[in-house]
Amino acid sequence: CSVSQTFAVNSITVSPDPPSFTLSSISPTNCANLTTTLSATGNYTTLVWSPNSSTVNPVVVSPSLNLTYTATATSSNGCIGTQTIGVNTFSVILTAFSPTICSGASSTLTATGNFTNITWQHNSSNSYSTVVNPTVSTTYTAIANNSLDCTISQTVLVTVVSTLNISPTLPTFCNGDSQTLTLNGGFITSTVQPGGSTVNPIVVSPTASTTYSAAASFTNGCISTCTYAILNN
Repeated sequence: CSVSQTFAVNSITVSPDPPSFTLSSISPTNCANLTTTLSATGNYTTLVWSPNSSTVNPVVVSPSLNLTYTATATSSNGCIGTQTIGVNTFSVILTAFSPTICSGASSTLTATGNFTNITWQHNSSNSYSTVVNPTVSTTYTAIANNSLDCTISQTVLVTVVSTLNISPTLPTFCNGDSQTLTLNGGFITSTVQPGGSTVNPIVVSPTASTTYSAAASFTNGCISTCTYAILNN
């Protein structure tokens, strides 16, 4: 007798390996040419760098901030592989924890970036952060150095809400005279004592030497006060 059997044959697909390659970088060697050279070596046919879309290898880059570059390689059999490499550029960024402050308040300034040391110009501090107490809006400068002794400077502005002040027409008066008091400072609302007037300017007719006090509120919630004495002449 004869026996027949049927066998199922499964197809097997073998995928070629992706291209094998490595990335390397050459850092700057002088301050006149702060660029980094990236290179890819290995077994591939084409190569594209991103985010600059360059197909040149090696490629020269000079990012303004620390940046990660990706190289995408394609082999002769069409397989694709990727590798990444970071570039840390010489940079410094200054930030103010409180960029707008009330009169009499403080703000903390902080330096971040890729540098070796830093010097704040207003107090010669070498700390990464410094506390300032400006009485008027002030721009602060810091100078940073890297391992090649290159220098870079950056600035940060701290805005101080205008200080309230009173402008009288005359600092002295005779009985029966009137005075016009004007509050200055870019405020929203104000109150003058004695009397509790919210009018600005305000006309007063004191009968004796009097000290007027004013309080005003500003858009960011700051409150400023001041006083002015008018003397009976």
